[in-house]
Amino acid sequence: MSNFNISILGYNNNYKKFLSHIKDKKTKYRLKQIDNSKNIDNFNYKVYKNKLIKEKVKILALCSKIFITLISEDIDFFIKKKIKIVHASNNYEVDNHGYIVEKPFTDYSFEELFLRKTLNLDLTKNRKFLKNKKILITGGAGSIGGGLIKKLIKLNIKKLYVIDNNEYNIFRLKNSIDMDKYKKKIEFSLTNIENVDLLNLDFKRIKPNIVFHAAALKHVSFLESNIRQAVLTNVIGTYNTILSAVNNQTKYFVHISTDKAADPKNVLGYTKILSEYVCHNFKDTKMKIGIVRFGNVFNSYGSVAETFKSRILNVKKIKLSSPNVERYFMSIDEATNLIISTLELISENKNLKRCRTFICDMGTPIKIKNLALKMLYLSGRTSKKYISNSYYGLNNMEKISENLISKKEKIINIINEKILEINSKYKIVYFNKIKKIITDASKNHKIKRDIKKMI
Repeated sequence: MSNFNISILGYNNNYKKFLSHIKDKKTKYRLKQIDNSKNIDNFNYKVYKNKLIKEKVKILALCSKIFITLISEDIDFFIKKKIKIVHASNNYEVDNHGYIVEKPFTDYSFEELFLRKTLNLDLTKNRKFLKNKKILITGGAGSIGGGLIKKLIKLNIKKLYVIDNNEYNIFRLKNSIDMDKYKKKIEFSLTNIENVDLLNLDFKRIKPNIVFHAAALKHVSFLESNIRQAVLTNVIGTYNTILSAVNNQTKYFVHISTDKAADPKNVLGYTKILSEYVCHNFKDTKMKIGIVRFGNVFNSYGSVAETFKSRILNVKKIKLSSPNVERYFMSIDEATNLIISTLELISENKNLKRCRTFICDMGTPIKIKNLALKMLYLSGRTSKKYISNSYYGLNNMEKISENLISKKEKIINIINEKILEINSKYKIVYFNKIKKIITDASKNHKIKRDIKKMI
């Protein structure tokens, strides 16, 4: 068995047992250097890189997260030099799990992977627009809804009502919340937004002051072969939810959309831009509506990061359509902060508009291939084993890059350094026509063609 030169970075006493193991002559590792830097500002990274090359280090074991961002910015260097990056095992892990260098997949933070500042929200700030309010969240057991619930439940609200049609997701969400502490503050309902009668019964009983509409079908490839259901959930379901809100005197409504709605090219985009049209079609009501467009939400259910993680854990190669495909990403925390910030904006007394659309500055888009490489290297794996050498090619429903604003739209208001308002264009939505399309059309491509004509 060949030996590996190993460097330990950011060592501290919590890693004594790891160091003892590395020093043991029976192991396959040869310790070449330890850097005890505690302050990254005093760390000479250029000198350190030269040492790695000179000592022919093959494994870099991190004992401190303060160096991850620095290393992530130079990930190409480690890939080129075939230096494996791992997290060293702390004393507790060595005692209880036996991990030394090779460890199970680690969930890295959004900041470590994307290297940008995110939209933050001061939860200590007094928010009158939330105080003693009854809040209803559709799709509340999904990743965005769940993240929103965990944030709102700690604030001075009256009660949270969670509507979702997925029994297992509700079960999982309840298990992730301290129900002993919050059981009087949260209520769950197994309801499908496509059933307007049952949905209206929930609204009539609850009389919510605020609605966050997060329920949607969102997986691009899946919706291409399930267009009827995509229209039923994303368009008709949105109409049913807004109608129920209007009929039951809801004051504020926040609808969650996607960057796929800007100059749409696939079924998800078509249905989500139509759902935005639905919101604008209710502009004559007293209810204030806010639309938020997201990029890809990192680590949300069914996201590309979750797909990559699954393939890595199952030792399957990651297959990519093109080396140039790039997407905007935001964290779940950033997404929920944008939703709450949007509510705050539409609830301001000076706001006279009935329906407004907001986006978040998510920095520059990141190449999907680079995301895969970072996830692999930061979890101690190499790209050769886990990324396919061939590309299967873009299909006609995919774009190389996504935009948050269509060619017909423009930014009309810069709220702050992160939140922007756009003048989203819209058309009248005729629901009887939509219902007729999904009822009469016998084939998916005909539904897609007819829905596209409405945009």
